[in-house]
Amino acid sequence: MTEAKLRHTMWVVSLVTIAGATICVVRVAYERIVWNMPDAALLFSALHSELAMFYWLAIMCFLFAHAWALVLLVWGIARRNDRVRSAALAALLAVEVGLGHAPSKFWSLFR
Repeated sequence: MTEAKLRHTMWVVSLVTIAGATICVVRVAYERIVWNMPDAALLFSALHSELAMFYWLAIMCFLFAHAWALVLLVWGIARRNDRVRSAALAALLAVEVGLGHAPSKFWSLFR
């Protein structure tokens, strides 16, 4: 695989992961803030709705984001010319992962 194809592939995977993780975090925030869902019931209604496959893919992107942020950091360290872009994408994924794992006390601040 050439350098350009590898860079393009990493960019596409990053954007898809960010989009899916954003959908998952927004759904978690919605359930926490609007519906006051406890931890045990998070995403239950999403996975039993008509858009269950859509939310399942978003959850998988969120889980993949944990590892992909580390891959981007290693890629940024190894490649000097991609350092800023990789660090920015990894930071965005880290913020999304942090919001996705935020406790209910954090979300109660927005009610």
